Amino acid sequence: MDGNFIKTINMIKINTPQDFYNMPKQEVYEENGIKFTALNTVLINRELVQANDYNPNHVAKDKMELLKTSILENGFCFGIVLIFDYEIEKFVIIDGDHRNQISGKKWLDLKYIPGVILDHSMEKRLAATVQFNKARGVHKIDGNADLVKRMVELGIDDKEISEQLGMDADELLRLKRNAKIAELYKKLDFSNSWEIEKK
Repeated sequence: MDGNFIKTINMIKINTPQDFYNMPKQEVYEENGIKFTALNTVLINRELVQANDYNPNHVAKDKMELLKTSILENGFCFGIVLIFDYEIEKFVIIDGDHRNQISGKKWLDLKYIPGVILDHSMEKRLAATVQFNKARGVHKIDGNADLVKRMVELGIDDKEISEQLGMDADELLRLKRNAKIAELYKKLDFSNSWEIEKK
């Protein structure tokens, strides 16, 4: 194929918070309970986008160069996943910070990024970031401890944290220790210890 089947289409462009507030509600295609949110990509002015403060994954410069080459040769094939933070009136990245960085002045100097906007609570945002990173195999373990600490501070129980982050009880306990989460349990009453009967 020579690429002639691709043509420019009119996309929703968000240049201001008001554009987001006035954006028509998008229908999401759903099949077997799975939402196809990738079909609802919009163009978002980079000035309205910021990184989250909890993503523990980092990419080496040579990988950033490869990402740049990939976008130049293949186009922007994957949207950046974001939520809109109503307090700061900005989009906060859940997944795709490196694609956002590549689109900046230092690399590709783009005005817009393709965004997939999710309607997630903080609890769900934290879990989604880890899920995306782990699925790609690029999540840093030490960053998990900070995420676990934040989820505990939000009142999420251990079972739910384990399920959302795809980890077993031992890993969760190790991460709690790493993040010095003991402070969060200082004021809790614990039952007496027990001993195993010897036969």
